[in-house]
Amino acid sequence: MAAGSDQVSQSSQKLAEGTSEQAASIEETSFPLEEMSSMTRQNAQNAKEAKTMMEDIVGDMIALVGARGKGDVKKVATIAAFDTAP
Repeated sequence: MAAGSDQVSQSSQKLAEGTSEQAASIEETSFPLEEMSSMTRQNAQNAKEAKTMMEDIVGDMIALVGARGKGDVKKVATIAAFDTAP
């Protein structure tokens, strides 16, 4: 009976060690996934901002091409310069 009890104890210990190793492995995997998720969200935000900037630039270019007089061209060029400044 003692031998069976020792065997159950050893099996339980091995199971606990295996479970701890799996938990550590999952924790190591989850951190890079969280980091990648954060980077993906930031990239999406940057893409939205870039799209808005490009739409503004295109709008300014259309206005520049459509400008009739030299004064209008200067005005639109000045607006475009301020809109695209960081």
